[in-house]
Amino acid sequence: METSSTLTMRPIGQQSVVWSVIDQLTEAMIRGDLKPGDKIPTEAELVEKLCVSRNTVREAIKTLVAFGVLEIRRADGTYVCQGISKQMLNPLVYGIIFTQTDSYRQLKEFRQMLEVACLFLAIRYKTPEKLEKLREHYEKLLELFDRHHSSLKEVMDADMAFHLEIAHMADNEMLVEVTNLLMTLTASKRTEVTKYLLENDVPYLRSNHKAYYEAVVNGTDKTTADDLMKVARPDYYGD
Repeated sequence: METSSTLTMRPIGQQSVVWSVIDQLTEAMIRGDLKPGDKIPTEAELVEKLCVSRNTVREAIKTLVAFGVLEIRRADGTYVCQGISKQMLNPLVYGIIFTQTDSYRQLKEFRQMLEVACLFLAIRYKTPEKLEKLREHYEKLLELFDRHHSSLKEVMDADMAFHLEIAHMADNEMLVEVTNLLMTLTASKRTEVTKYLLENDVPYLRSNHKAYYEAVVNGTDKTTADDLMKVARPDYYGD
């Protein structure tokens, strides 16, 4: 497969050369010079275009492979990945983990905004088939809430499947991946809160998920973000 002949790059200086190479490859993807599935220039071509060493190019490519942006196909070349991988979100994960001040509050607020977006788009793009799948996940949750011997893991898995189904209904792969990431980051606190509610307030769990389900089923083009903010309440994630 040939690489793009329209790829524009400029020679770079010596400071932070590896990240400068990364930045230029990223800019090429943003401009559309390099698209998902495209083969990037060879190592020798990048060395010539950017006026950097082979080691610098190799380190830049190694970093982008680790981020899930590029993939190396043995005996073929290096290609831009297609779709979104969890590796791409790993730097965000570590950034959140290493934020020492008020990071969980920020996570809760961000997840609330994200869930409002998921609900809004799920309403816009809902179909009878999608609603049927959501109903199955919702009824599974109700069944687990009503069973006194349901394990905490069963409930948590079903809860995650329910919320991810709403994200899938939005027809936006990035929303699905970020939702998955945030549910992973808040898993410990959500598990703690859910355990308490299963033992002390199952009606709250039922009403909370009923609100989500009915928001999607009954939502219309007149449904506002303020309406959905009342559904995606941050108190469910604990303090």
